[in-house]
Amino acid sequence: MNRVFTVITLALVGAAASQAGLTANFQNATSLGAGVYQYNYVLSMTANDELNPAAIIGALCNSGSGTGPCAPSTTFATLYDIPNLVVNGTTPSVGSNAGWGVVTQFVGITPETSAGGPVNAPNGDSASLLNVTFYYTGATDYCGSSSFGCTGTVQNTFTGFSLEVTGSEGQTALGSYTSSVTNSQLHNLGGQNGLNAVDYASGSLLIPSVPGITNAATPEPASIALLGLGLVGIGFAGRKKSRS
Repeated sequence: MNRVFTVITLALVGAAASQAGLTANFQNATSLGAGVYQYNYVLSMTANDELNPAAIIGALCNSGSGTGPCAPSTTFATLYDIPNLVVNGTTPSVGSNAGWGVVTQFVGITPETSAGGPVNAPNGDSASLLNVTFYYTGATDYCGSSSFGCTGTVQNTFTGFSLEVTGSEGQTALGSYTSSVTNSQLHNLGGQNGLNAVDYASGSLLIPSVPGITNAATPEPASIALLGLGLVGIGFAGRKKSRS
């Protein structure tokens, strides 16, 4: 039974994260000693996206100070509700990724859609737990592919992003991310800029878990529905097995 629920959990994480835009994925956790763990993440783009902050200047974001122009960049990914986050001059870190930076805040940074309203962080954004935003301001235009009119450097995966937490045992819980990048098809082939050329993404991912701290809000209805379907499937499978 434990194996079945593990499969369901992984399926939910994959289903929520498999969409267009810049996606964030948990890679692994390593012990640094004294109850400190480093959690490592990978950011990746789909074929029709690019890292081109200038193309979507004017994009709006929501943070603790309200809604306004995305800062420090229009191109970013935010990981929500990290418990016991260590913040100093070396962590969180963007590794060796040139043109990238990182900031932390209690609310946001969350992209706003062109229709108005923030992109949904499916597992919530607690104002009592820090979020980590990895942002891009570099001069190099990175393309998800050589298609869709993008003429920059083709690279769709970026590794080496990390954060550290105290009091951890290397465990994970279900958290959220949101992101904002340039849609190459809309910008290069459709002549769109600003809000009209943004590719938003949101989904579930694994974040640090610290005993005694709840860092995952109630799952979104879609996730609950998927879990319900999984449980129904288990029920049918069990009934079939009992009849045979």
